[in-house]
Amino acid sequence: MKRILLITHEATRTGAPMIVLQFVRWLRTARPGMRIDIVALAGGELEADLRAIADRYYSPSSTPIPIQALRGRVLAKMRRGLLGSSTPPAQAWQERHLIELAGNGYELIYANTVVSVPFASRLAALAHRRVKLLAHVHELNVVMATSVSKLGQYLDRIDHFIAASGLVKEHLEQHWQVTSSRIDVVHEFSSISGPLPAPWQDRPHILEVGGAGTVHWRKGDDVFIQVARYLRDHYPDVPAQFTWVGMIGSKQAAIVRGDLEKMGLLDRVRFVGEREDPVGFFRAMDVFLLPSREDPFPLVCIEMGMLGRPIICFDRATGIAEVVRLGGGAIVPYLNIEAMAEKVADYHTDRERMRADGAAAHELFSRFTADRQCPLILECMESLCRS
Repeated sequence: MKRILLITHEATRTGAPMIVLQFVRWLRTARPGMRIDIVALAGGELEADLRAIADRYYSPSSTPIPIQALRGRVLAKMRRGLLGSSTPPAQAWQERHLIELAGNGYELIYANTVVSVPFASRLAALAHRRVKLLAHVHELNVVMATSVSKLGQYLDRIDHFIAASGLVKEHLEQHWQVTSSRIDVVHEFSSISGPLPAPWQDRPHILEVGGAGTVHWRKGDDVFIQVARYLRDHYPDVPAQFTWVGMIGSKQAAIVRGDLEKMGLLDRVRFVGEREDPVGFFRAMDVFLLPSREDPFPLVCIEMGMLGRPIICFDRATGIAEVVRLGGGAIVPYLNIEAMAEKVADYHTDRERMRADGAAAHELFSRFTADRQCPLILECMESLCRS
């Protein structure tokens, strides 16, 4: 491959855009002669980093670029409805850049998340040469179904898929009728530096229970609060402090604070918001809760595992369970708040078990690094282009 285009749905400091950033950084060393362009369909905190590593960076917030003259065959495709006869204002930027991007001669288009798939699919249809289309899916079924209208018609145009976990692959097969042979599983990856923090039993303070992610129904911040309430009410001797790290809007913050105040939890639960470098908070945590309703393979769990912290998650809700089943934490029935709280209490009582599960988490999750996972993504790309 000589020239590829990577499309990310946004440039926020969240899981899927971080995967693009880490992958391209690795790719610059692995394939130094490759031309790599990046499209961000929406902005975010990673824009400067993405712009710095791309040969050409396209986003709604970047400086407008010259548009190539419309060619006859493109106009014909527009009349057939590939671009649509009328364009909502929110899509104007995409429509303007589809034409230029289609003429750039890419060998492969990589669509990061299903939200990027419609744009990538239309771009591939307009391309001046046959281009391979690879979709990296970081979503599970409910989010897939609610994020993109008529997603199925776009998935049919994808040449191959990368699933962020075995559970994502299962959902693609069962809910979207994607054949197994069209899917490779490549788990997410991250890194964390520095020495492991001391385990809880070596630090004489209250049990620090962590949670993280954008405050959103999918991430289960409301479940996190309910676990804190149940633990307080049924295990009053467990001295636990609950801390959630992640972006929270002002309206949602007011709602959360109202809940905490009415439940009498202001002294036990805190939402500290988004942090540019959250590792300091992660290092202070003793146990990590993943109360998500859907979470394919969140980077924060990789990082907490690397730090040697046990992870408690719901069954059937996350690909993280594929690792935790081997050790490193506990899996409880879906949305079973009582069971999740009881596991926290168990760790308070059985400190040796918490130490052992933390050590197992460190061993298991330390393999999910860019150096190990990025070659698998590259092999998918090169294999697809060879086929």
